[in-house]
Amino acid sequence: MTIENPDDPRRFIAHLPIGERLPIPEDAAPSWSIFPYEGELTVRPLDAAELPEPARPGGRGTASHGPAPPPPPAPGLSGGGRRR
Repeated sequence: MTIENPDDPRRFIAHLPIGERLPIPEDAAPSWSIFPYEGELTVRPLDAAELPEPARPGGRGTASHGPAPPPPPAPGLSGGGRRR
């Protein structure tokens, strides 16, 4: 399959190893001394892409959700950020 349009996402997807496991690079987090797990790690096989990408719940521009409300003020602080 030849895809001529350079903006078509299928051009990128065509090169992905769908259904295969990707290797973990040797300098990635599992090789770090602070990594908390031991033993063999594997990455699950790459799922096929779904085009067009479905809407994500709670994402920007969804009809069911507006913008997130501002976080509550931290305990002990007034609205201006000063201690009471």
